[in-house]
Amino acid sequence: MNVPGFAATAELPPTPCTVCGAPMLATEPQFLHQDPELACRYCGRREPLPRDAAALHRHLRLRLLQVSQAREAAEAPLRTFKVMNESWPPAIALVAVMSAYQAWSLSNNWHLLGKLDPSQAVFGLVPLAVSIGMVSGWLGMRRVFSRQLLPILRARPPHAPGLAARCRNCGGNLPAVRAPQVMCSYCGASNLLDATLTANASALLRQEAQEYQNRLQPWARNPALYRAPVRAFYLYGAVGAVSALLLSGFGLFLFTR
Repeated sequence: MNVPGFAATAELPPTPCTVCGAPMLATEPQFLHQDPELACRYCGRREPLPRDAAALHRHLRLRLLQVSQAREAAEAPLRTFKVMNESWPPAIALVAVMSAYQAWSLSNNWHLLGKLDPSQAVFGLVPLAVSIGMVSGWLGMRRVFSRQLLPILRARPPHAPGLAARCRNCGGNLPAVRAPQVMCSYCGASNLLDATLTANASALLRQEAQEYQNRLQPWARNPALYRAPVRAFYLYGAVGAVSALLLSGFGLFLFTR
């Protein structure tokens, strides 16, 4: 079990306390350039890390911070996808109700007047096309996310069965929790967990090795990939809305001739 303020015991070699002999752990520094200390959880003794170990500790913390900031900047568009994915279904339902009401009103006016004014047709068909466009955009956005982004947001598989899954960003062991998504306790990256981690572990490990090779080439990872779901929403939504408007208008034209 991890103790707040202490690094995990599995990540550091044990250092015996000079007072009680218990293994000492490195504390988490409060500031980035502050040197960590070795602390004993039993007798409370504290002592500084050796100078070379403290310098390496500071360097690794700084590098991890830089990697985390670069990841957050590249993955910022995913927050827009999350908001849209959660908020659009109620909006789609509301627009669908409005479209149904407009279609019902259009039908009643048609039956009462015996003819259909073009402005009334537009007034009735546009909300229907908007609702269809929202549905097609939402479905297209989810499809692009599952095909292009889900593989790179998935946690790394364990090196061997029985070990913990690893963070996709820093490679640290993830907490053993039963959830579809888990936050890395080291770098704060969000990792997706699914059955693919265990079913296709060997294939994922090969892909990971290939990804390390690709990272040697600066053009291998396109940061614009994280904006693909939002772009897909507008593209599929526009195509769906225009198609629905043209088809419904053409069908109404043929029916009223």
